[in-house]
Amino acid sequence: MNNRETLRLIVIGFFSLTIVIGIGRFLYTPILPYMEVDTSQSFSALGMLATWNYIGYFIGAFVSRKVQPTSKAVILLLFINALTTVLMGLFDDHFMWILLRFLSGISSGFIFVLATNLVLGRLVQQNKTQYAGYLYSGVGFGILLTGTFTPFTTNSVNWSFTWLFFGFISLLLTVVITLIVKKMAHNKTQMTFSVQPQYKYQGKKKKTALYLSYLFEGFGYIIYATFITGLLTHNSFSLEASYVWAVVGLGAIPSCIIWSWLGKIISDSRALKYAYFIQILSVFIPVLSQHLLLIIVSAFLFGATFLGIITLTMSISKQFKGSKNLVSGLTVIYAFGQIIGPSVAGIFIEFIHFQFSFLLAGFALVLSFIVVTVSFRSEVPSHSGFK
Repeated sequence: MNNRETLRLIVIGFFSLTIVIGIGRFLYTPILPYMEVDTSQSFSALGMLATWNYIGYFIGAFVSRKVQPTSKAVILLLFINALTTVLMGLFDDHFMWILLRFLSGISSGFIFVLATNLVLGRLVQQNKTQYAGYLYSGVGFGILLTGTFTPFTTNSVNWSFTWLFFGFISLLLTVVITLIVKKMAHNKTQMTFSVQPQYKYQGKKKKTALYLSYLFEGFGYIIYATFITGLLTHNSFSLEASYVWAVVGLGAIPSCIIWSWLGKIISDSRALKYAYFIQILSVFIPVLSQHLLLIIVSAFLFGATFLGIITLTMSISKQFKGSKNLVSGLTVIYAFGQIIGPSVAGIFIEFIHFQFSFLLAGFALVLSFIVVTVSFRSEVPSHSGFK
């Protein structure tokens, strides 16, 4: 595959994750405080609505392990995901919201596993893993868009219009992806979905460590990602809370590229330890203070690490034999953590305090850090990537 075809493949992955994760999942974060006020729904109810999205994500990731997808199926799933975002703005019935978030989650789980296996697998084959970060930067791009424009569209019209606005952006990006896929098909580019990369790791210990750390990461990060805007709004934060979410996106866009580069220099597992440590700091900051500068730092550091952790974990998984199944398995366990996180946090917010749920998230991330540190402590830096 030449450089032009590699670029097209990365663009497909980038925009796919923008649609299904950056917008499809994370638009809910900046819009949540507006929905809480206008719909009179409790944070526990809204937390459960998020949970239904993650249940769908869990199912989509799980089913993807058994299905050999085609480019037509991928495009169809992208259209379905974009339509669920549009329809969120057309209904005000809670049951319909549950159904739409559930369907959005199924399509996003499937697409995430597919994009990771297809794009990252190809990059491993070509020894171009330094470009892996561009794939996951699509999530940060979507977060930056939703955080920046949600206050403007919602305050100008209402929260329903914001769902419609970003739903149509997702539809437009899906059309772009469709055109690129047709171009690649016209050029007879082989769109395979299985790869045979070289592998570095064997045995169950490190696989188990990845599973455990990723489970705790899914639980911990999603509490911050779901409720940070709600926490700030609840505490009458001095800045529009959605702009803080935009800062998360700002930190996320270059982070994957930087962490991929750092993993190449000092080893993915060592970089992963640093990423966890920084993320722990970012989650504990809102517990200690809601000072404007500290919250901005917290948001930026969180954005700079949560996608980096995905990038590094997926890169490590690709160094195991049977990496395709490992990618889908990790995505499933990650989704399971996401299912539990918002519902548990929503209950604590309802009956105890916002800060307690963030403490819980921080301690889960501490467990991730400990598991990775103990299991990969013998890892040595590698300056030459996969060998």
